[in-house]
Amino acid sequence: MAGLSVVDCGSAVAACDAQCNCEKCPTSAYDACIATGESDAQEALKAGCSSELDNLHACQAAGTCKGTEFQTTCSVQKDALKSCLDPKKK
Repeated sequence: MAGLSVVDCGSAVAACDAQCNCEKCPTSAYDACIATGESDAQEALKAGCSSELDNLHACQAAGTCKGTEFQTTCSVQKDALKSCLDPKKK
């Protein structure tokens, strides 16, 4: 469909993979991460914030594993998504 924005669900999966590979998540936690990513994707798509969500997921997927703790520095991307989703700012 021309003009339809599509959220990159693969970026959400990559972010969940990175975190759970580090933290050795149980299957239930991994499944919850994926479900949250899908829900967030639908919300972002409806609000016109797909690129902001994709940027956040890409940042999260690029996080680092320190022992068994997954760390990211994605505050800029989180703030951009939050700002985009805020109906008062539109």
